[in-house]
Amino acid sequence: MKNLLLIGRTLKNGGAEKITGNLSLALADYFHIYIILFDGSDIAYDYQGEIIDLKSKLGKSMISKLLGNLRRIIQIRKLKLKLNIDFSISFLSTPNILNSLSKKNDQIIVSVHSQQNFDNY
Repeated sequence: MKNLLLIGRTLKNGGAEKITGNLSLALADYFHIYIILFDGSDIAYDYQGEIIDLKSKLGKSMISKLLGNLRRIIQIRKLKLKLNIDFSISFLSTPNILNSLSKKNDQIIVSVHSQQNFDNY
């Protein structure tokens, strides 16, 4: 069975977060699923797989955010190697960037969830 990594901020309060949980439920028969969360302290949505909580809240300063995200990239890259991840799917801007920058041997999919009015475009 192939290993699938889902990367998101949390599993509460939002559509992308709910999709993360639903996708893990839908793919559980086909993949061994790992879910990396930046904050896994409060999970509101059903999921399937193993949660990996990075417990990485960022500070308010630009330097703190930069260093925190560099630390996340290193953590995610190490986990991808350790868990022998075949595919990784991320949800929302920051997880998408971190997924791309932590690419190792996995195939990555980034996902954007946005509600836009395209009538003016």
